[in-house]
Amino acid sequence: MAVCPEPAGKWWQEHSQSLRRILEVLLSFGCGVLNIISFGSPYWLDLGENGHMGLWQNCSNTKCQGLSNPSGAVIGVRAMLCMSLMSGLIGWAVGMVALIAHKPRFLFTVALAFGIQAFLWFIGLLVYTKELKSNKGASQGWSYSIGWLGFFLVVFSVIYYVFAGVYRLKKPQSSVIQQIYAPLTQWDDVSSSDSEDDRL
Repeated sequence: MAVCPEPAGKWWQEHSQSLRRILEVLLSFGCGVLNIISFGSPYWLDLGENGHMGLWQNCSNTKCQGLSNPSGAVIGVRAMLCMSLMSGLIGWAVGMVALIAHKPRFLFTVALAFGIQAFLWFIGLLVYTKELKSNKGASQGWSYSIGWLGFFLVVFSVIYYVFAGVYRLKKPQSSVIQQIYAPLTQWDDVSSSDSEDDRL
């Protein structure tokens, strides 16, 4: 059985908590950035020489204008993705609270919010996929592809936060605030012990 060298094992014990927190922040921001880029960019549908189209704009050559008469499917996709982004924003906010204040149970709330986000985003993508197939001669654009990439990243985030919540409930860790004030409390303890020695 292979044993991790002592220096590497010690380094991991000292930095594993920081690395997990960095991963959590990157997941939260990564999901949000990909979904926002996909949601707002006008490259969901590639019309070839006729330009390209998104959920909000129709572009030909270098000129873009808002969709004057969007189809019912596009309106439905907009609604689904808007609700999805709102759920993701709630999950991000709760995740920051769990990270700073050390509330492991909040990670399950984050997973639930991201799960709702993934479900709504998936429904929106499915509806647009049907819309894409109905447009003969058109192909999917990179905004649509990024939407799917963002969806799979959100699903991965849900799985990660569930396991992170279970792990932290079994193995409590100090919060960021506690880590910041720990040296101060230790200094107070040293100062009080010195003062007691002086009195003696």
